[in-house]
Amino acid sequence: MRDNGGGNSAYADYLMSHFVDSVIPKGEWRSRKYIAAHASWSMPQEWHVVNDEKLYPISDKNIYDGPICVLISERTFSSAENFCALFKNAKRGKIIGVATGGSTGNPIIIDLGYDVRCAICTKEDFLSDGTPFVGIGILPDVEVKETIESFLAEKDIVLERAIEEVRRTF
Repeated sequence: MRDNGGGNSAYADYLMSHFVDSVIPKGEWRSRKYIAAHASWSMPQEWHVVNDEKLYPISDKNIYDGPICVLISERTFSSAENFCALFKNAKRGKIIGVATGGSTGNPIIIDLGYDVRCAICTKEDFLSDGTPFVGIGILPDVEVKETIESFLAEKDIVLERAIEEVRRTF
């Protein structure tokens, strides 16, 4: 998931369903409701809240129950972050790298003219324990930062650490 900018969360759900053998909570998400008259009357902000979604294991294929790590970076966004949230919710293995980008997508795109666009995230997402991750990112279980030295030596220290973690579980 390190350089995955996202896509469709249904694909993330489908992939994750191959790694769990029980139902897991997906975590809450919410999005602002905007009712102009309510805003003009200084009423409190209203939210559309979804907190009862669950992920079910795949039913017609084998579940992979071996050791697994997920690699992340600041270039992990959107549905890739949703996958990481499910993985963390399931306590399925270790997440290794640095915090994800912190935007689950679903943007409103605003054309600012002159071939410039602005993308604004339209919802807040939370892990199943209530931890927010929009604007923060999914935090790794094991933080490993690539360095200039590792880059110049063409060493993938994040992957190397993940391999160490997987070998420890055998």
